[in-house]
Amino acid sequence: MEKMELSEALKANASVLEELVFKYTLISLLSELDGLLWNNTSLGSIYTFNSTSDYDSKKHPFGAAGTVEVKRFGGSSTIQILYDINNHVFLRRKVGEEAWNAWTQV
Repeated sequence: MEKMELSEALKANASVLEELVFKYTLISLLSELDGLLWNNTSLGSIYTFNSTSDYDSKKHPFGAAGTVEVKRFGGSSTIQILYDINNHVFLRRKVGEEAWNAWTQV
C-alpha cells in the first residue's frame, strides 16, 4: 500500500467522492432534455448547457446557460428543475407517456 501525507490522502479521497456525488454532464442540444427521465438517468446527475445551437429565446423562457436536475415525482412522473445563468429557477413535469408541460418560473 502506498503511503502518503494526510493532506494528500484527503485530497485524493475528496476528488473521488466529488466525482461520485457531483456528476455534471454537458448536453449539446436543449432537445436532449426531452429524453432525460427519472428512470434513464443516474441518481444525482446534473446536466449543464451553454449556448446550445437550438437555443431560441422566444421558445425557451430561461437564459442561454444553466444546469438541470432530473428527479422522480410520484410513481411515474419526472420533474426537471432548471437553474439558469440569470439565477432564475424553472420547473417542468412529465407524467407517464404524456408530453412535457411548459417550463414554469418559480
